[in-house]
Amino acid sequence: MLRSGLAAMAGGVLLLGAGDARGQTLASQAVVTGMSNPLWCGHAPGDASRLFVVEQRRGVRIVDLNAAGTGTLRPTPFLDLTQPALATLLGNNGLEYGILGMAFHPQYASNGYFYIVCTPSQVGSSVNDYAVVRFRVDPANPNFADPNSRQTVIFIDYDIANHRSGWIDFGPEGHLYFTTGDGGEGDPQNTASNRAVLKGKILRLDVDGADNIPGNADDDAFPPATDQKNYSIPADNPFIGQAGMQPEIWAYGLRNAWRASFDRVTGSLWVADVGQVTREEVTVIPAGLHGAFLGWRCMEGTVPTGYAGCVAPLPPSLPPIIDYPRSGATVSGASVTGGVVYRGCSMPSLRGSYIFGDWAAKCWTGTPNAAGTALTNIVDRKAQLGLSGTLVHFGEDPWGEMYYVIWNSTNGGVYRIRPASVAGNDCNSNQQADGCDIAKGVSPDLNLDSVPDDCQGFPCTADFNHDGDTGTDQDIEAFFACIGGTCCPTCSSADFNADGDTGTDQDIESFFRVLGGNAC
Repeated sequence: MLRSGLAAMAGGVLLLGAGDARGQTLASQAVVTGMSNPLWCGHAPGDASRLFVVEQRRGVRIVDLNAAGTGTLRPTPFLDLTQPALATLLGNNGLEYGILGMAFHPQYASNGYFYIVCTPSQVGSSVNDYAVVRFRVDPANPNFADPNSRQTVIFIDYDIANHRSGWIDFGPEGHLYFTTGDGGEGDPQNTASNRAVLKGKILRLDVDGADNIPGNADDDAFPPATDQKNYSIPADNPFIGQAGMQPEIWAYGLRNAWRASFDRVTGSLWVADVGQVTREEVTVIPAGLHGAFLGWRCMEGTVPTGYAGCVAPLPPSLPPIIDYPRSGATVSGASVTGGVVYRGCSMPSLRGSYIFGDWAAKCWTGTPNAAGTALTNIVDRKAQLGLSGTLVHFGEDPWGEMYYVIWNSTNGGVYRIRPASVAGNDCNSNQQADGCDIAKGVSPDLNLDSVPDDCQGFPCTADFNHDGDTGTDQDIEAFFACIGGTCCPTCSSADFNADGDTGTDQDIESFFRVLGGNAC
């Protein structure tokens, strides 16, 4: 649905008190504290054992996680941008300068590539520019990046100090998305709606090339002389071949989008754009909608700005699913911090809800209405989470469980969002239902009784030969019969560890772990 300047949904949200109709009360757990200006956290694809955290003035740190959900901060950075060869990427010490965001390539486990948004300094100027830079993990040590692998993907020159935005991520189809700020208070150069420039936009690049493999010659569709543009343009970007328009643009009309996220079920993109003086807004761009206009600088949320050149009727734009004022309302704040549509396991009644917040230590959850045009059932979560300080980011683990980041120069931290009470059994007391532990692979369930094996001790109740008898003598006999090639009829395709793989290497390993008491 498009709008034409009407404040169609101003105030159009349903507010509920603590303990909403969906019955989920939240709590928080400190994962790591004592950090310096953390701005982002997340996991590498498939790696649940480590949490990566961006420190705005330094680089990227690693937190080793334990079974209880807390972590230990490694003393040496994964990527240290303060070293002389890289220090110019951090730029000057402004509020919106430094390393602002990070994204892992979807095939990071095999290729080791990751991308950062940073603000390189200009020689002789206090104004910083904007760049997306690619690095690669050290092939000899997964806890360190290779500083010599640096390559600029894109560089954008800025001539005004404010608004660098800084969200970056890969979309469901594998292309790289990131936001750029408009470049100044009130967008004085009207860059956000100008499709001839890259500021105030969501940009979308192909960083893999035609062969879908990053790091080789076909990644770069631009002449060698343009060393600040190392990418190609996705064939379905909306403004390819249109006169005076930049082909990198995927959506436009943004002021300073501070965080966005893809719904991992629907593929829609939820974009939180910080307002000027009146409204904070979150807009949902449905999957498949290319070329959306989000309204700035003629609209601030659902309110017309009245800026020069913005005369009725205004150009049609995508309306926010929610916008809120700076004060005087139940949902109000200073600067929106975009969140995540929750798709995890541990808080089942919140699945499909959007969890978002505000710089002023505020957090809410809300549910899209049936039409997807408004956020309803909004609940204030500040007290439940015990929020204080400056809330700057929401992150996810590989299974959709959530974290948030508090920005502080000496005591910044990362916190896990969890249910105040676990829905279901929690035999290992890790604040997560047993079914979630098993589904995520956190705890094995080799005997398929829906109880984590690490809660059952030894002897094991496994029934590897599926004869209904859990005595280990029969199971041992069946196991060695199968290894010897004379399998019993019920285990002709033995899968002792119930992982769907009948290869004996995994099964042998699982079997002897069980006999040793290490799995059950």
